[in-house]
Amino acid sequence: MEPAKPRKWTEEETQLLIELAQRKERVPAMAREIGRHIASVRRRARELGLPLPPGRGERPL
Repeated sequence: MEPAKPRKWTEEETQLLIELAQRKERVPAMAREIGRHIASVRRRARELGLPLPPGRGERPL
């Protein structure tokens, strides 16, 4: 069985991610609202250069 291919981000999902990041929402809340995995949200935010709040046990950069 082959691994699932990653779903492409839609323009609507990307805009929602930007809005949530600007509101300083936590990553798990963003992931729930967008319907994506936490790692996917972190990856996309990094690609877009969006600042994310540190999670539990993480140090701010």
